[in-house]
Amino acid sequence: MRRSVAIALLFAVLFASSVADGQVPCAGSFVCSQVGPAGTEPATNGVEFVYRADTSPSTIVSNLRGTLVTHDGSLGDPDISSAGEVVYERQTAGGIQIFSTTRGQLTSGDGASDPSLNSLGEVVYVELVGGTQQVVSSLRGPLTVFGAAGPVDLRDPAIDDS
Repeated sequence: MRRSVAIALLFAVLFASSVADGQVPCAGSFVCSQVGPAGTEPATNGVEFVYRADTSPSTIVSNLRGTLVTHDGSLGDPDISSAGEVVYERQTAGGIQIFSTTRGQLTSGDGASDPSLNSLGEVVYVELVGGTQQVVSSLRGPLTVFGAAGPVDLRDPAIDDS
């Protein structure tokens, strides 16, 4: 027991000292690369990372593939699967929607945000459903059920590969 605690503490110290603000931890090494002041909202799959570049037009960038998406409106909140598919928010005439670099536009409702993607291609996100925010799955539909109890502010749902 003491040995495992000591190993965990050593790992925490090494990890904390190896990853500075704006850096993305990756499998096989402690740091993939640094996302500087011109990049925000980084996401990684352990090999590659993507981020929203603070440029005009808006851009989603990969450290391995370069520019993935460019749009005159706003882009944001990218996430990347182990296969390299990237999902992100994009401003449309119908509000913010979720898009994929491989599948195109994934949502079309009253507005969707905060996508998270797993290796199976399932995306969870926050969407306005009947005027109420819900966490929705691209495969299973709404995952949360709220009544008329008042405003709910949902953010950043996440999904894993199980």
